[in-house]
Amino acid sequence: MKNENKRIKVSIISGFLGSGKTTFINQLLQKNPKTKFALIENEFGEVGIDNQLIETKMDTIIEMNQGCICCTLNTNLVQTLNHMLNQYTFEHLLIETTGVAEPSGVAAPFLLYPSFKENFHLQQIIVLVDALHFENVLKQSDIPARQVAYADILIINKLDLIQPEKLISLQTVLKSLNPDAPIFFTTHSKIENYEILNNNTSKLENYLEHTHEHHHSHPYNSVFITIQEPLDMLKFQNWMNMMLQIQSGRIYRVKGWVQCYGFDFPLLFQSVGKQFYLDKNPNRNIGNKTELVFIGLGLEKNKIYNILSKLAYKS
Repeated sequence: MKNENKRIKVSIISGFLGSGKTTFINQLLQKNPKTKFALIENEFGEVGIDNQLIETKMDTIIEMNQGCICCTLNTNLVQTLNHMLNQYTFEHLLIETTGVAEPSGVAAPFLLYPSFKENFHLQQIIVLVDALHFENVLKQSDIPARQVAYADILIINKLDLIQPEKLISLQTVLKSLNPDAPIFFTTHSKIENYEILNNNTSKLENYLEHTHEHHHSHPYNSVFITIQEPLDMLKFQNWMNMMLQIQSGRIYRVKGWVQCYGFDFPLLFQSVGKQFYLDKNPNRNIGNKTELVFIGLGLEKNKIYNILSKLAYKS
């Protein structure tokens, strides 16, 4: 694999309709004039609008209409990324998802395709949250919950439109959906420190340091599972594959570390939609145990723990 500094950084910008994604990208481009960015805009419909709203002149803006690149892992995005690698030179790729899709499908190629893992480094998934409307939208759709669950960084936007007590309530909701993503606060999508783009926040090293369950009146939640005994890798993979296929409507994301029999250190684990990957990462020092966070809809900790316990390796 290439040196990490030589791979192209990738930032995925997500968030529900009207959360301020395009405005955030404009701010980001203006604050980093020396960085050679490329941008993939994804919109529904035949005629794109967001492309016209990008104020900074760029050599590389690719617009993908007629469907959503982030709903599934599809050949359209893969072909676009291959084209960009062959035709353009750039340092940092920004991908703005549609407001009505979760970012897992966009992240998948960078995690699952060897050629893209070689050339790209998925730096972070940034999700913007509309402070005024988020909790109401959450009552009508689970898309905002899925978006927040995948975030490495959360940005609460439109702070000027809400009262302090509403902000406290909103933060509680967000922490229940994603306990460990750092939160930034903005008005008109402007944040003071755009150096967040240089943080390696997607690697999961710090995801589980302070994880705990959060409970709120909405049905979405996260649960933290620890298993001390090493797991049977084949049984674990079979169960996880079946669960993600069957329970995809309830389980939005799983992330953490899995200690499998035969390995001296835990394996990095992350689900991407209905798929998942295990990756060797000996730098993580959590001891020989499994630590996983499940984020989704009405998840029951005891049931998940009992199942995982039965997947322990039996000699």
